[in-house]
Amino acid sequence: MVKLAMNAVGIGSAEILDGADGAWRDFVRDLTGEGESLEALRSEVASVRATGVGSMAPVRVLRLMRIRFVLREFLRSREHLTSDAERDVRHWAEQLAVA
Repeated sequence: MVKLAMNAVGIGSAEILDGADGAWRDFVRDLTGEGESLEALRSEVASVRATGVGSMAPVRVLRLMRIRFVLREFLRSREHLTSDAERDVRHWAEQLAVA
């Protein structure tokens, strides 16, 4: 389900051979390969929450919403993750205010 969510929003396209942990690594690799960092994303999410979506380009807001959507799917599938990957998912979700 997570991989489908990633593909639906245009994040990642490589075949994942090692389950949910592989999908998580692919997700992070795709984000960081595009120059994203957790700290920069956290700052942007905080800015949007503080000043509203009008403070940022609509394309960027959509990108942040897509990232948060995929994180929600990882949270829903956390029973399929190893404890290390689950800890990383929870950390990202907390930093990006994903409920």
